Amino acid sequence: MRKYKAGSIMIIAGIYMILFATPVFADSSWKWISDMRPYDVFPFVVIGTLLIETISINYIPKVNKLAKVFCVVTLGNLLSYAAPYFFRAIVCYSDHIYSFTKSLVHVPLYNIGIAYLIITIIIELPVDYLLLKKDTKKNKTLIFTILGANILTTALVAVVERTLCYGYYI
Repeated sequence: MRKYKAGSIMIIAGIYMILFATPVFADSSWKWISDMRPYDVFPFVVIGTLLIETISINYIPKVNKLAKVFCVVTLGNLLSYAAPYFFRAIVCYSDHIYSFTKSLVHVPLYNIGIAYLIITIIIELPVDYLLLKKDTKKNKTLIFTILGANILTTALVAVVERTLCYGYYI
């Protein structure tokens, strides 16, 4: 393992650079050209996300407590949906370049991306697992179902946002 440590680090760093690269458009402004913005589709994707995750987590690991699973999934989603906005409010708006409302219109912010997926997994996996592990005998299946459902719903929401909401730099 030590023999390939430097090469492994370089490969991983290269992958991170490709996955997390952000283009820079100095002195450019974003203009949404679609009629819809990510916040317009937000209520619909929340409903779809809650349905998919609740059904998956209730039936695949056989929790079989639909109301409890729905409440737990809703709690996890509320926390994970709020986290990026909370982080963005603290980090991005501390210098008052844009207010939160103004940034929704003038900044190319999709709600869902790779960072959001990571935040979702970090927040929702422990919340859902800790609150539901006593209700199933299949704890590993529960973990993988939570992960799979969150990856699926995050990917679906990202596709919906990028399909319905688009713009360009001027």
